[in-house]
Amino acid sequence: MATILKKKDQGSIDDYVAPVAAARKERETIKKESELCDVFIREFNSIAGWTCYPEAAGFDVLVVHSDGRQIGVEAKLALNAKVADQILPNCGDEFYGRAGPDHRLVIVSKITDANAGIAKMLRRLVVKVLQPRQSWERTGYEWTFDLKHQLLCYESGVTFFGNERLFDWSPEERCRVPALVTDLPAGVPPPCGSRHGKSLHLRSLR
Repeated sequence: MATILKKKDQGSIDDYVAPVAAARKERETIKKESELCDVFIREFNSIAGWTCYPEAAGFDVLVVHSDGRQIGVEAKLALNAKVADQILPNCGDEFYGRAGPDHRLVIVSKITDANAGIAKMLRRLVVKVLQPRQSWERTGYEWTFDLKHQLLCYESGVTFFGNERLFDWSPEERCRVPALVTDLPAGVPPPCGSRHGKSLHLRSLR
């Protein structure tokens, strides 16, 4: 049986639907690498035991666990060969005992038909590639990497086809961890073209 709405009832429904429709249009795209990193850092920092250091040890983000494990992260809006060069260790690093993270990870705003081959190549080279997705929350759509499921649920060793734990690069020496977490935005090129040339704004770890 069809329900016939009175005009006043239709108005009240429109008052509800309009804000919801407006909220659904929020955060449609990620337009900057810094925004991509912000989503990643905010989510990872909410997971017990992990701390993100933006622009540290030559990575866009260095993620450090309380037990010492490290994940070096490079971010790109569009996946390309440059990020492959940035995330992979240099030839001979293992022979010279150069410092590096235990794990390496690439985050991108999206994987397209044009760059899916690069994502496949990196995965074959045991570098995970993650892209965020939108999740509907009470405040509207929110970007999430779903890190607990996509990245950390395999730490127990239980995996299924197509999913593996983060590869351990077994560095002779781990990256130097900054004494303080900076408030610098991650994924923003420094003025001098070197991450060591930035002025630092620091906040204490608590």
